[in-house]
Amino acid sequence: MSGPAPVWLDPAAQARVLAALLARLGLAGGPGGVAAPCVAVSGFAAGGVAHGYVDAAEDQFGVWRWWLALPGGAALQAGAPLCEVSLTADAVVRALVRAALAGPPAAAPAARPAAAAA
Repeated sequence: MSGPAPVWLDPAAQARVLAALLARLGLAGGPGGVAAPCVAVSGFAAGGVAHGYVDAAEDQFGVWRWWLALPGGAALQAGAPLCEVSLTADAVVRALVRAALAGPPAAAPAARPAAAAA
């Protein structure tokens, strides 16, 4: 097959779609990185702002996945395959709700997903 890859395989296009979806959900999704397609996420957690990142990167098998670095979760968590934008948005919302219920605002993750996954 020749020509450009379908949009669902393009990490930059999927990151833009995820950012737009998170923005519609009120989580201020926006570009978060230069080296790899990344979405910066913010949401209110117990009166403060919780920040995190959702990055698109390949796993050890060469499958493009979303990597989540969100408050209240593991430092880096493998998420859904790249084409599963809605599942990823759901995971982000759930993580931010858990962070809000946990108490004081969480700090931004120390490591960006792209740096840790690479």
